[in-house]
Amino acid sequence: MKLRLGPAPDGRRRLPHETGMDSGNKINARKIFGVGPALALAGLGAAALVAGCDYFLGARACLPEKALFYSRAAGMILAAAGMLLWADSVRLVLKGSRENRLITTGAFKLTRNPMYAAIMLFIIPGGALILNNLLFILASAPMLIVFKLLIGREERRLREQYGSAYEEYAGRVSRLIPGGKRCKSIIQQ
Repeated sequence: MKLRLGPAPDGRRRLPHETGMDSGNKINARKIFGVGPALALAGLGAAALVAGCDYFLGARACLPEKALFYSRAAGMILAAAGMLLWADSVRLVLKGSRENRLITTGAFKLTRNPMYAAIMLFIIPGGALILNNLLFILASAPMLIVFKLLIGREERRLREQYGSAYEEYAGRVSRLIPGGKRCKSIIQQ
């Protein structure tokens, strides 16, 4: 759920549960940030574990020296694409929360969860290639598990809030992999 400011669409004053604020006018982070904080904790924990293994045990999964230029270039492209996807989705969330509408354009046209996709599928793998330690890709694994376990709650809130508009959107756009439903339909043709 997103932080909504100003009056409700029908002109009445918004109730605390409709704004992302609790009754004491404090921000209700769970409603605003969704599963993001849990994903961040899972990813940071896994990244710390990988960094510890690298530092203390010297455990690395490196590409050969000959491939470094190309792998780092690919990593920079992946990370840059992820940052663009993330930034566009943040911009749209801020705009959509002010307008109290379901966001289905821009990054949300590619995936229903572009911020999470940007981090797990682009930025982390890109960083692993740049650092030449492919074990860092493992940081995405616990994030994907937490995502799979918790995203249903976020989607239920969106179904309650937007009804059939969200159902139609969910039927058309992949949950996480950008263009996933389109690729699947092309393969099945």
